[in-house]
Amino acid sequence: MKIQYCLICGALVIVMQSCIYIPTPQHSLLSGRGMIENEDTQEIQIGKTTREDILLQFGEPDVTINRQTIFVYRWTRTHGYLIFGAGYSGDIAPVGKTTLLMFEFNPQNLLKRFEFIPEGIFNTTMEAAMQWVTNENP
Repeated sequence: MKIQYCLICGALVIVMQSCIYIPTPQHSLLSGRGMIENEDTQEIQIGKTTREDILLQFGEPDVTINRQTIFVYRWTRTHGYLIFGAGYSGDIAPVGKTTLLMFEFNPQNLLKRFEFIPEGIFNTTMEAAMQWVTNENP
């Protein structure tokens, strides 16, 4: 009987020392100056919208690339929670999803292209930004 009791207690200790990820719809800003929604870019037109228009609408970018011909806006929203425990204690931490909004301007300061670049749990945003910069297709 004592052996069975010890096995049950041991199994409970192992189960209690674990993590659980609970996904949620995206909400609350974790980092960045604000969230930019698709609706916020509805009036933007390639070849017509100027660099100044973007600055007036969204403010200073988080990063500029290629002598300020590319603007990068970045924010992270909560999209889940990580719950972990050990013995009698535990904690909960928000898990974020980072999104980039990238704008590129031509030499006349007119918008050449723009795109939202969503990222996952593992933060590779600057890799994605550099890949976007080197992709000259649009």
